[in-house]
Parts: sequence; structure tokens; C-alpha cells
Amino acid sequence: MSATDGMRVDVRDLVSRARRWVSARVGGATITTGFISFPLVANDPERTAARQLVIRLRDKRVFTASDCCDGCVKNSIAALQEVRKILVEAQVQLANSHGGQLFWCTDYMRETIRAFLTWEERVRAADRPDARAPDEHYRDQVQTRRYIEQLDVLRAHVRVAMTGIAKIAEMELPEHAKADDVIAAAPQHLLIDAGGPVAALAPADDELITDRGEGNES
Repeated sequence: MSATDGMRVDVRDLVSRARRWVSARVGGATITTGFISFPLVANDPERTAARQLVIRLRDKRVFTASDCCDGCVKNSIAALQEVRKILVEAQVQLANSHGGQLFWCTDYMRETIRAFLTWEERVRAADRPDARAPDEHYRDQVQTRRYIEQLDVLRAHVRVAMTGIAKIAEMELPEHAKADDVIAAAPQHLLIDAGGPVAALAPADDELITDRGEGNES
């Protein structure tokens, strides 16, 4: 994969884990992403943990900001590190419910963040041929635009995952954090099995990259 390619979110494990919920006969809410949908099933401890996550995450920059310059990009990347730390703390709390849907939603969010940071490291290395220290890296307008585009992709996925968490919590998200149609407005780049989306609402214009000769980055 070249440095000019966009981020790719590897959802193959997420799809595999969620397939068992797709045919569940449960009334009520549904958790829907761009690649799989399934009925919501959660217990009280998960609901409590989900409420804590909503309270801690709903006003984070990754949901609220629209990046416009290099400074915005730098602040968003710093915020992602904080969000990732919160997600890890939540997963430690959910250790006894690691097979549940809330843990799945947090994994989806973590995988999206990991995909962006992997892309960012690759681009940073390609853009710094003189091997300057990371804090000496400055982006020109073209580079900044690339980062903003990828942050928009990330933001779409994170909002979808957050919407699932809010459904588990039985809480309303503020408008800036809701998924709504934002996932259809931003290009998605998914690394997914050749079988394709499952019970999906995958936007027609989005690029689903199948596992046909594509490498999986760690």
C-alpha cells in the first residue's frame, strides 16, 4: 500500500464476530453500520458502561470539530489518543462481557482509530525524507487536505460506532455526535471479506475493498 492511499479499516473480524447476532429474533433497536446490521442485545452492566462512555465521549473533538488547517489536524490527532485511552479503560471494565455488543462497538471505534494512525504514520514517514523529528513535521496545504479527508472518514465511522453505544445506553446523543447520514457523505475504505457487506446499509458510492490480494496492515 502506498503512502498516497487512504486509510483502510479492517472490519473482517468485526463482521465475523457479529454474524451470530444478525438473525437474532429480538424486538426493539438495531445497531447499524455501513457493513453489517443486527438487533441490539445488552445487559444492565453493559448499559451502565455504555452510559459512562457516552458521557465521557460525546463532546470530544473527534465528534464536534470540522478540521480546516494544520493546527486543527494536530489537535484532532491528539484528541484521538485520548479517546483511545478511554476506550481501553472501558474494555478493561467490560472484561467479563468481552463477547457483548458494547465491547464490539468499542472495538469498531478502536480499529478505526488504529487505521487512521497507521495511515498517518505511513504518510508522515513518506513526507519526511530528511528524517526530522516528528514534532518538526509541518504539512503544506495539499498534505493538510489529505489529512482532513481521512479525518472525515474516521469521523464518519466513529460516529456510527458511538450511535450504537448510545443505543445500548438508551441515551440521546447531541446532534453533532449523531451518525445520521454522515457515513454516506464521507468515503469509506473498508478491508472486508470477499463475501461483502452483511445486512448492510453500505452507501453505493463507497469503496469496499475486498480481501483479494490486499495485505493487512498491523
